[in-house]
Amino acid sequence: GPEKNVCDQIELDIDRTFPNHPFFRTEKGRDHLRNVLTAYAAYNTNVGYCQSLNFLSAMLLLVLKNEEHCFWALVTIVENFFPNYYCNSMIGVQADQRILEQLIEQKLPHLKLRLKQLNVNISLVSLRWFLCLLSTTLPSQILLVVWDNVFLHGPPALFGVCLGLLRLNDLSLIHSSSHSELLMRLQEPLFGCVDGHLLLKTAHQYMVDITLDDVILLRKQHTRSLDKELEEQTRRSEITRLQNCTHFDKKKLEKLRDEFERLTTRSTTIGKGSKIS
Repeated sequence: GPEKNVCDQIELDIDRTFPNHPFFRTEKGRDHLRNVLTAYAAYNTNVGYCQSLNFLSAMLLLVLKNEEHCFWALVTIVENFFPNYYCNSMIGVQADQRILEQLIEQKLPHLKLRLKQLNVNISLVSLRWFLCLLSTTLPSQILLVVWDNVFLHGPPALFGVCLGLLRLNDLSLIHSSSHSELLMRLQEPLFGCVDGHLLLKTAHQYMVDITLDDVILLRKQHTRSLDKELEEQTRRSEITRLQNCTHFDKKKLEKLRDEFERLTTRSTTIGKGSKIS
């Protein structure tokens, strides 16, 4: 089974998962949720358990009413539709957040401008939208239809719904007068939009222009950029650490590091191309 720290984290989150829902107030409901999360943690040790999997599993249990079906649906979400969302680096969800920012700039330029003017980073709220697949944002009757679309169309459906939510509330968002007001409105459940039919209609209008191939390509591009940024952050951290324990200044250390990387890369390239005669 999973390691003790994983089981402990699952146990902590069970009581935080839809605590007002009658099913999860019962021991039976909590047992089902615990079994699914523990089984997945044992099945995929690279992920283990990540906060937000509890909300996904809970919603799946309410719909499918079967632990095994719920488990395999969770596998599909985590490993097929949204890979690298629930790993330590969370690089998959970071890439998708950047795709959403691109789409907002293209489809909702006035909102993008207002976000920039008030210095609001949409990723502050979109992280939860993506990780929980809107399960903590939308009312269940609307969420289930949204999830039907996600299972049918894949990730483009999630981007379409996020754009739809923003579009249906863009006037109140754009008219926000401060950073805190705009952020508060973004964090309001459904932002006051309660018309599920209109939300899905708006989402589908955006989904026409967002293909799965587009998403795959953009994910690759942003993942490469994120990898480079992570390498640069690591490099800067190493320089700072060396600076603290040596007498070299920053520029000298950067030069030494660049030279080391150049020699290492050259050695590796020569090694790959050389032949022993």
